[in-house]
Amino acid sequence: MSSSRQSPLCVVATEVEASHLDPELPTLITGIGRLNAATALTDYLAHHSAPSHIINVGTAGALSKAATPGIVHPIGTVYLHDFSHEAIEAICGDSPYPPLHLNSTGLRLATGDQFIDTASARQALAKHAELVDMEGYAIAWVAQRYSIPVHLLKIVSDDANSDSRRLWHDAARQCSRLLGEWVRSQ
Repeated sequence: MSSSRQSPLCVVATEVEASHLDPELPTLITGIGRLNAATALTDYLAHHSAPSHIINVGTAGALSKAATPGIVHPIGTVYLHDFSHEAIEAICGDSPYPPLHLNSTGLRLATGDQFIDTASARQALAKHAELVDMEGYAIAWVAQRYSIPVHLLKIVSDDANSDSRRLWHDAARQCSRLLGEWVRSQ
């Protein structure tokens, strides 16, 4: 699929999350996780015309009460949570993966290749973010490297707890419907 510079590109991790998006909207399904997201988006951008902007829509685990279920949350800042920033900063002087500031308003998103389903992991992440996902940082990173505006839009699928694995698939279907309605209304 090719997109012109005037068209946005919608980027999602799974087919479930894309199931209610407008079929006329250019959409890239990356697969779950940072490597899949970064590789798929980079490959797309290398072989297609640059989109006007990139919209990443998807589900995220709630880390705080600010992440209200049923509402599409724009992301203001995204950071990589499963990278040893302190150790690398001690060696190199700074982190190669600093927080990415996307908007002046919006929630903070933590991205990592872990499905957060324990209270201890949730509490640790909640100090720095309201939401957690597995692709957002990678998508924002690639978009910024290509100088393409990027918007991350997340909807709560679960509370990042012990029930999350069991509930995600059904929640993702409902979230996809809400995300699709929101994108169509914009």
